Amino acid sequence: MGQSYSSILVHTVFSTKHRENTIPDSLAPELYSYMAAVLKTNQCPALIIGGTNNHVHLLHTLSRTVTLSSLIEQIRSRLG
Repeated sequence: MGQSYSSILVHTVFSTKHRENTIPDSLAPELYSYMAAVLKTNQCPALIIGGTNNHVHLLHTLSRTVTLSSLIEQIRSRLG
């Protein structure tokens, strides 16, 4: 039997509470690095991460072995 391949891209958006500007420019690179590390650990590498002071966009793959809900839970659970 042949191999099967899948490539699922996901655009995830996180917003701050009440869309308040609580992500300072100085913190953004560290926040993006953290999110990229969680995605990579789950075999869902980030293609690009960016955002503004009140939200973050992630474009990443979705591994066949991880559910989207568990991945988002892992990212959010460590953000506080």
